[in-house]
Amino acid sequence: MTARFLFFTFVIVFALTLTSASGQILDIEEDDTLQAENVELTTEVLPSIELNTKAKKQDKEKKGLLAEMGLKKGNGFAQSAKTPKNEYLGKKTARTFIKHLRGENIMIERFQYINDYQAPPPHNEDIYFLNKKKREIVKSAKFDKENGALLHGHYRKTWNGETLEEGYFYFGVKHGRWEIFDKDTNLVDKFYYDKGLYEDTQITYYDAGKTKVKEITPMHNGVKHGAYKAYYESGRPKERGEYIDGEKVGKWYEYYDQTKYARKRETVYSSRPFDEKFQSYITKEWDEKGKLIINVTK
Repeated sequence: MTARFLFFTFVIVFALTLTSASGQILDIEEDDTLQAENVELTTEVLPSIELNTKAKKQDKEKKGLLAEMGLKKGNGFAQSAKTPKNEYLGKKTARTFIKHLRGENIMIERFQYINDYQAPPPHNEDIYFLNKKKREIVKSAKFDKENGALLHGHYRKTWNGETLEEGYFYFGVKHGRWEIFDKDTNLVDKFYYDKGLYEDTQITYYDAGKTKVKEITPMHNGVKHGAYKAYYESGRPKERGEYIDGEKVGKWYEYYDQTKYARKRETVYSSRPFDEKFQSYITKEWDEKGKLIINVTK
């Protein structure tokens, strides 16, 4: 009886000891879980990974742009190995930016420009300059010498920090490789310019010495795209207009080979290519003496 009593007492004590030990293990596990739940995931952690990923993507895209320009990256702008950051192709420049607010969105244009005037390359309809009075970038066929400063050097447009457009200007006209991105940083198009004209632009001449231009046909990806111009052998304009994806768009102008009463005809095409519903028409026409013989408005 005494032996049985002692045996049962031993079993009960042993069981209580195990229960107490298990309780301590559970307490430790609960403490560890509680500590893990109290760790703060601050906004300094995950977003920094996302930003670094985008930065690497844009840096890779930019390296391609700089490599084709024969330049290298430095201080956020493209520079040649020995060129000061405020120079581009041997010309001293100034740097600035313009901020545009679109509701909660911010668009910023960063660019270089020159204060002293130098004539833009010939045969260009689109000349870009900073209007210092209005504090805006202007694209025009005519340069405002009084208030304007030609864009020259690096240009970058961003939307909420992401690049939308990037390239270089050469005395007011686009030069080299230009890249266009969507708001998700995807490259949607790229253009190659040679002092304002598309790199594949076809230029024909009247003479073997190539001093008298006959026709300038803009080409992009194998099709006519951009500002078209034709000249008489005298050098006077013959015809001009714009192509988009191989189609004539907007208003086209024709001229007589004469100084006085040069206007000949204005023809209107659809504002967008491949518009089968739109029928082109002559809106105005003059005879060689300057008399208006057709005047159609729609």
